[in-house]
Amino acid sequence: MKKNGIITSSSQVSINAKVNNDTKEKTFFVVGIGASAGGLDAIEKLFINLNPSTGMAFIIVSHLDPKHKSIMPELIQKYTKMELFQAEDGMEIKPNHVYVAPANNEIGITNGKIELISPIESHGFRLPIDFFFKSLAKDFGEHSIGIILSGMASDGTEGIKAIKNELGMVIAQEVNSAKFDGMPSSAINSGFVDLILTPEEMPSQLINYTATKQTGLSPEQLSEEIFTNALQIIYSTLLSQTGHDFSHYKINTIQRRLERRMALSHIGTISQWFYRSFFLSR
Repeated sequence: MKKNGIITSSSQVSINAKVNNDTKEKTFFVVGIGASAGGLDAIEKLFINLNPSTGMAFIIVSHLDPKHKSIMPELIQKYTKMELFQAEDGMEIKPNHVYVAPANNEIGITNGKIELISPIESHGFRLPIDFFFKSLAKDFGEHSIGIILSGMASDGTEGIKAIKNELGMVIAQEVNSAKFDGMPSSAINSGFVDLILTPEEMPSQLINYTATKQTGLSPEQLSEEIFTNALQIIYSTLLSQTGHDFSHYKINTIQRRLERRMALSHIGTISQWFYRSFFLSR
């Protein structure tokens, strides 16, 4: 969560000031897209429905034969007006740009720049999507978004866990729309996926989510008593359903997770969240 200092006076609580000073300061979101067999079709459908001025950066990682030059950059460029590059070592990641990982390297991110690493094994079993997602989560934290598209096996499943641990967002392709459902099914079954969508549905959800996160919550004020009571209801519900007591967690941690969940649900104010959570559910 980007907002801090929720207590504004002895009797008021704000959900609108900047928070979590130890979170890496990032001003835009990076979307990692993992795809394998059948993934090109899904990538095309995603980008053809995506506004080129989202303010996000996109990095595509797929399973490619290391012996052959990939023509994927040329193919994807037909479906987007964003500047598109084959990723190179040291290249700075910028908003409204697309980067395609080369076939013969693992790709990671260090300090907002692309890092290409020669794989230890030139042949055999590799998990380039897992490798990239873990690196993305470490560098961009809650500004990281992982998308799992069509593909066989389970590459990406371990990587999305890292993204969720950093409070990023994860989307998986709806299995009936995927030519090969192995990768999206594995991701969904892990329990770490936030949204299950067709490629055509993904752009609008990306825009809604990032807009809410970047703008922050509305600058409304709630009485400390109301906010504290709401948190107690949350703690009680979580304790009864999971057996875990979250009341001892730092308020910044709870607040960040609350804002993230609100962004996923397209709830812009704490009042809307409170009403939806506790009145509509009764």
